[in-house]
Amino acid sequence: MRERQLQQLGLQHLCFPQVETKESMRGASGRRRRRRRRKRRRRREEVGCGKGCSKEVWGVEEEKGRRGEEEKEKKREKKGKKERKGRREEEEKKKKKGEKRRKEEEEGEEREEGEEREGRKKRLQLRRWQLQLEEKKERKKCRGGRRGCGCGGGNYSWKRRRRGRSAGEEEEAAAATVAAAVGREEGEEEEQGRKKRLRLRLQRWQLQLQKRKRGKMRKEGVGLWLRLQWLRWQLQQLHRRKKKRKERRVERERRGWAVVVAAVAAVATAAAAWRKRKGKEKEKERKREKGAAALIAVVAAAAASAAAVSVKEEEEEGSAVEGAAIVAAAAAVAVAAAFGKEKEGMRVRESK
Repeated sequence: MRERQLQQLGLQHLCFPQVETKESMRGASGRRRRRRRRKRRRRREEVGCGKGCSKEVWGVEEEKGRRGEEEKEKKREKKGKKERKGRREEEEKKKKKGEKRRKEEEEGEEREEGEEREGRKKRLQLRRWQLQLEEKKERKKCRGGRRGCGCGGGNYSWKRRRRGRSAGEEEEAAAATVAAAVGREEGEEEEQGRKKRLRLRLQRWQLQLQKRKRGKMRKEGVGLWLRLQWLRWQLQQLHRRKKKRKERRVERERRGWAVVVAAVAAVATAAAAWRKRKGKEKEKERKREKGAAALIAVVAAAAASAAAVSVKEEEEEGSAVEGAAIVAAAAAVAVAAAFGKEKEGMRVRESK
């Protein structure tokens, strides 16, 4: 009964079985579509259909849509990675900026604390000098028991003041002194003069402090100057060592070139001596060949004269055959002599 009433109203109670209504179908349309797609994909994988399947079983359009959705999913993942990376970088930048700002604040606080400490030290020093001045003046007044001082000439008053200064007696005494000096003009003038002298003394001490600081700075400057001179000396030594190394390298190169030049000169001298010796040998050979040619010419001339005599004799005797043989021999000797002369001329031309 309750379920029927809820169905009439269009509502569903979680304790009862859920019934698909129009509203729930609208809300579950995405889930139902994804479920159908998964079923179709599983069916396609079981059947073994590929890209070429028909649109009735598992169309190409569905495959394209699936691939498009996968690409979109990849793009979304890439975009998410970029966004996460950008957020991490921004967080790191903010963290670095915060650390830098915190460090600067700490340095500023430390610097301010240091300045405060320095100021406190200076004020305490000035106050100490003021008290020392007052004690010195009191000691001068109390020395020897001056008239109207009210003491026995000792140094008890300023010692008591020093002891009682921590207990507040100094402030009370100063207040009493000021109250007593208000009603008297002479006391006021004296107080003003004292203050003026004290102010001048303080200024003098400040100048002395500045001089001391300058002296300290001057000492530091002298130390820096000595350091600079030492560095300059080191630099000069380095330049000298470099110069010496360069000179040694140049000397080695010069010696090397001298050795090379000496070797080249030795080779050239040896070549000239060898050429001279070869020329002498050629000259001796040429002279020897000339002597041989002259000897051959003399022999040929003698043979020719002998042949001529024999020819005449044979002509006279009538033996023509022997005369012809002698003439042939003489001709052969003359040809040999001529050939020797031609060979000598060729050698002379080659030598030139």
